[in-house]
Amino acid sequence: MICIVRFMTSSQIIIGGLYTMNVQNLKDNYPDLINHMKKEGYSESYINYISYEIKRIIKFHQEKKWSSYEDVYYAYEEYCSKLTLANKRIYLNIIKCFDLYNDYPNGKRRPCFMPSNAYSKLYSEFKAVVECYCDIERKNGKAENTIYTNQDRISNFFLFLYQHGCSCLDEITIKAVQSFFISDNKVCRSYSNKNGIESALRACIPIYPKCEDIIGYLPRIKNKRENIQYLTHEEVDKFKEALKKNNNSLTFRDKAVGYVVAYLGLRNCDVTKLTLDSIDWNNDILYIKQQKTGISLKLPLTAIIGNAIYLYIMRERKQTHSKYLFISHNRPFGKLTPSSISFIINKIMNIAGIRQNSGDRKGSHIFRHYTATKLIGNGIAQPVVSTILGHSHPSSLNTYLSADFINLKKCALDIEIFNLEVSTDGKV
Repeated sequence: MICIVRFMTSSQIIIGGLYTMNVQNLKDNYPDLINHMKKEGYSESYINYISYEIKRIIKFHQEKKWSSYEDVYYAYEEYCSKLTLANKRIYLNIIKCFDLYNDYPNGKRRPCFMPSNAYSKLYSEFKAVVECYCDIERKNGKAENTIYTNQDRISNFFLFLYQHGCSCLDEITIKAVQSFFISDNKVCRSYSNKNGIESALRACIPIYPKCEDIIGYLPRIKNKRENIQYLTHEEVDKFKEALKKNNNSLTFRDKAVGYVVAYLGLRNCDVTKLTLDSIDWNNDILYIKQQKTGISLKLPLTAIIGNAIYLYIMRERKQTHSKYLFISHNRPFGKLTPSSISFIINKIMNIAGIRQNSGDRKGSHIFRHYTATKLIGNGIAQPVVSTILGHSHPSSLNTYLSADFINLKKCALDIEIFNLEVSTDGKV
């Protein structure tokens, strides 16, 4: 028999042997949350969304028999769209942090307290392994989005195993693991899914040595890659031309972000991490420590990039204590998110009139691809290109080589070496 122990918070009470939410604390104190958000400069519409969620929780928690904020979220899962659900998750997270931990929002992203549906259904050792993974990776500075994604993957993996008779790590078999990835003799899970599960298990080996055996049970799944779309020189020229013009809707921040992405090929997560101290104006150098690899980079701050950043700082950037270079235009002037960088790049592409067809790849990463292929095409050695892009392994450059047409042409065989005869009807 598995004994499940749950700890009650001040916002949970027991009625008839079942846990239910105690919303009295929220009911008494939520005006403090609303007033705080008003003082911090949150938009009226955003505050209204939060207020609506609070009043809905207070009104329906008994009728719906919600025992936690997760239950409120799962109720939305039944009928909300993916985009709406993502917003609900944010609102509920703010309310939960305030209600349970007296934690007020400050405009910064925080770890999400809304676990995946699969995680909430796990018991005993499986849930402990998932929590162990999250704790270890947060201490190692892993990006929160990566942690959440892999948490969801390993939770679904463990839930499947539990539903197929494995109630702890020692009971996991090769057959059970293989059946998660392979159905009817066909691979039914992606390479990235398997890779995320393996990463989570590997992180937990020091605490749960059995995880190393389970990694050995994972099947080999081929990493299928589609042909990567690339930017043409003409598209890049139009993008840069849009940055130069003053008669469009681009702000100084938009242009500075555009120049950084177009000329340096940085990941959008690294653009958001740039701080005022990242810039060495005297030596024209830009310093950054990459979020994905942890590798430090020292990049040239050319005049065109430096001038764009200077104009943004002097003419548009709000006076704030934030150390980050690119911040929001509205209070509380928080650091931009990676999705904000992608939005800015897409905005510039729209103004430039490029990448407008259905299925065209957009966003900032395509410039990273362009930077790599341009350097390789100009004869720069691959190890040097890897260093410039901050790759942790030289093989990371392989995905960019498919668009290196200059050197690919050197690999083409001359048709004259083949003895071909053409008949009078034109057939070979």
